Amino acid sequence: MATTVSGNSNAISKVLQNCASSTDATGAIGCTWLDLIDLFQSIILFGIYLASIVVVIVLIRTGFKIMTTGSPSELAEAKKSLTKVLLGYFFMLVGWLLVKYILTKFGVSSDYQMLA
Repeated sequence: MATTVSGNSNAISKVLQNCASSTDATGAIGCTWLDLIDLFQSIILFGIYLASIVVVIVLIRTGFKIMTTGSPSELAEAKKSLTKVLLGYFFMLVGWLLVKYILTKFGVSSDYQMLA
């Protein structure tokens, strides 16, 4: 019994549709490792986009707080928040680049796009 997903154009629904319609050599319906990799790829892409939006919002809020603060303690707190956000975003992107580098060294073809 195949499960169908409504005609949504997002990447996760495409992966689920592929899982529901794919069969192996024995005729069993289910996901393959490539479907799992596509699912992780979609989750990573969504996470990077979401983190980018959150970083921009926090940068705007922190910049406004730095410009309008009246006390040195609030200024120090805003600068600390700015540092934490930028370091977190930097390490997230470095982690993504590290995974991409490792995949390249293990022989994953160069036409495979991690964030396609």
